[in-house]
Amino acid sequence: MVDVLLRPEPSQPQSDRDHVSTTVSSPASPRRGPRPGWILVAASASVAAGLVHGAVVGVHGDDRTLVWMFSLAALVQVGVGLSLFARPSRSLAVVAAVANAGCVTVWALSRTTGISFVTSLKQSEPVGLTDGLCALLGGIAVIAALGSLGRRRSVAFPAVGALTLPVMVAMSLLTLPALIAAPSHSHAEGAPGHVHPGTTAATGSTASAAAQAAAPVPTALPKPFDPTQPIDLSGTPGVTPEEQQRAEALLEVTLKKLPQFADPAVAIAAGYHPIGDAMTGHEHFIKWDLINDNDWYDPDHPESLVYRNRNGVRTLEAAMYLLPDTIPLEKVPDLGGSLTQFHIHDNLCFTDDPVAPQLTGLTNGDGTCSYGKKFPNAPMVHVWIKPNVCGPFAALEGVGAGQVQTGETRSCDHSHGSAVSF
Repeated sequence: MVDVLLRPEPSQPQSDRDHVSTTVSSPASPRRGPRPGWILVAASASVAAGLVHGAVVGVHGDDRTLVWMFSLAALVQVGVGLSLFARPSRSLAVVAAVANAGCVTVWALSRTTGISFVTSLKQSEPVGLTDGLCALLGGIAVIAALGSLGRRRSVAFPAVGALTLPVMVAMSLLTLPALIAAPSHSHAEGAPGHVHPGTTAATGSTASAAAQAAAPVPTALPKPFDPTQPIDLSGTPGVTPEEQQRAEALLEVTLKKLPQFADPAVAIAAGYHPIGDAMTGHEHFIKWDLINDNDWYDPDHPESLVYRNRNGVRTLEAAMYLLPDTIPLEKVPDLGGSLTQFHIHDNLCFTDDPVAPQLTGLTNGDGTCSYGKKFPNAPMVHVWIKPNVCGPFAALEGVGAGQVQTGETRSCDHSHGSAVSF
């Protein structure tokens, strides 16, 4: 009995021992999951970009399409980023890469070619601090999300946790300047190329006379407008810095874009029609269906083109931007203060031609037309790309210059006017 108890067990076959040893010592197969360090960066960058998009929603309240676009971008980027924090997965990493790549692509188009179906983005715009940093964060999110899809390596949790603070600090350093600059963000640095009914070019409200009166009188001497030199419309008393900026921006974008219509044949092919006023020396081409649209101050689609006509030779000299005829002259949104004076033509008669009305003359004493119909009372402003003795926003130097608002005197800005006359 004792001998049985003390007898050693039969030896285990060598092959079995090798099998057990191999099974125990083999490491577990790695899980197919995203790389944790990359996920941390992707999630942080996506959330940061979403916060910036959310911060600029209110700045673009004058364009409902942009409000929806920025709100959706903020919701998606923040939502995907937080989801990655909570439940990291390869599928969410792919979603984060696609979502942020979409946002960056839309931004890139707005800064290169413009986006035709969004009124405020029809014209390409320069890169600003807020949008540039937001795009950078989105790009980081894309790169990090794609990087997380590589072969996963074993990373101890403490090592990943140690990355959290520096990653958060880095994202904050990129995000905070964008958030601080967001309230002053505007398209094309305040360019009035995308203005909508009832708003001004950059502020979305009509400037009050009190605000203009309170503006400090500039000390710089006014400079005559020269299209070959940098634009400087300073030196006009009562014009606020914001009004000066908007006027300069409109003049600059018009100088850049309007020459595409230098050949009258190009304008005619685009739907513009001469109105029959060549005898005045300045001939207007009008695209009538643009007058009552919602696209204001757009040099790619100006309502009217002004050509100098000498002996049948037409030279493009100005755009005439018209607001909808539903806006009274007394209610035009502030553009450039006294630099940009609007006027109407309530005494002109045109034929009833629905496509290309022709000027027939002036109204009768009672304000009616003996033949045809009156020109719509659409407020308008000229922007000259050639020197003008009355400045870059002059009406036609008193010849067919229209009617200004009651109580105003027709402006002739000699301080920014050239020394030549047409």
